[in-house]
Amino acid sequence: MSKFPSLSELYLYNCQLDSLNPYLGFVNFTSLRFLCPSENYFNHEIPNWFSNLSTSLLRLILFDSSLKGDIPPNIFNLEKLKYLDLRINSLNGPIPSSVGNLSRIRTLFLDQNELNGTIPKSLGFSLSTVDERHFRKLLKLKDLYMSEAPLFFNVNSSWVPPFQFDYASMSSIKMGPNFLSWLQSQGSLSYLDMSMSGISGKAPGWFWNWTSNITVINLSNNHIECDVSGIFLSSTVKLLSIANNSFYGPISTFLC
Repeated sequence: MSKFPSLSELYLYNCQLDSLNPYLGFVNFTSLRFLCPSENYFNHEIPNWFSNLSTSLLRLILFDSSLKGDIPPNIFNLEKLKYLDLRINSLNGPIPSSVGNLSRIRTLFLDQNELNGTIPKSLGFSLSTVDERHFRKLLKLKDLYMSEAPLFFNVNSSWVPPFQFDYASMSSIKMGPNFLSWLQSQGSLSYLDMSMSGISGKAPGWFWNWTSNITVINLSNNHIECDVSGIFLSSTVKLLSIANNSFYGPISTFLC
């Protein structure tokens, strides 16, 4: 395949392949933008030759490919990479600090591996408190998965994020007690999960109809108080969970 320098996309999903030639020194994929050899049986480490694609590669998908060993630091030197999926493998050891070099990354999956240690500071997070400073460089962030992490999400009430979320999963992290006023700036959000996050007090009036794109809202298992009698939900909502809070009032207007 290295004989095709004009190749821009290569899809090898579920082809029962058993090797990516991990020790190959050089490849001539000078135009390759999408590389997707997922769901195969490689049973070796991530190839070093991936670093040769640093000027072209936008999307690298390697989920469920039986990859093993440490994550090589040079894989995070792919300067144009926007999407990286390494989930469901047997990768071990810590996440290299070079992960902070992914300045254009929008989606990063590392779950369901055998990684350990702490999240590198170069990525902007620590395993204690996350505040607005950690998001300064994430201008193109679209999807955020922070659920069930030992984090305290502590941002100023006047904070305006530099990005526009599409998807925010923030269940079981400490965010309360105040309702998140910065959400009002997120007009593109379609999925929001803030269950079990220690939020208390009244939900503001703007929340129920602040985005025309929202399809899923999960506020369950908090301490939110709200009279639903004067609330009108957005017509795009498909799933709403407000269980185990302190909502009250007639629901006929609220749901119809």
